Amino acid sequence: MSVTLHSPIRRRLALLMAVLLTLSVSGLGALPVAIAAGGHHYPAKVSAAFNRGCVTAATKNLSIAKPAARRYCRAAFRCIERRLTLKQFVRVVLDMEHHRHNSRSGVLKSCAKQASSKLHRRA
Repeated sequence: MSVTLHSPIRRRLALLMAVLLTLSVSGLGALPVAIAAGGHHYPAKVSAAFNRGCVTAATKNLSIAKPAARRYCRAAFRCIERRLTLKQFVRVVLDMEHHRHNSRSGVLKSCAKQASSKLHRRA
C-alpha cells in the first residue's frame, strides 16, 4: 500500500530533511559525548539547533508564519525524540547526508507527516 502525500506535506517533509542535513553539518558535530548519555531525551543543544534551523527554513522556504513554524518544528522534534534514541537519530542524519539507506528514515517521514497534520488541525 502506498501513501500519496499532499503537496504541503511533501514540502514539509522536504523541509524536515533539509533541517536534518543542516544539523549534520553544524549542530551535530560535537555529539559523541552527548550520545553516551543516550536515551530519548536529547541535549538542549540538539533541540535548539533543530528548532532554530527548522523554523528558519519553514518561514523562508514555505512561507509559514513563525508561530505555526515553531509549532510544526516542535511537534516534529518531539516525535523524533520519542521514537529514536539520540544515537539512532544521528545515524539516520549521517546516512542521509551520505545518501545511504537507513531503515529508521521512515520515522522521520512519519514525524514530518504527524507534525504537518497537527498544524492543519490548529489552522
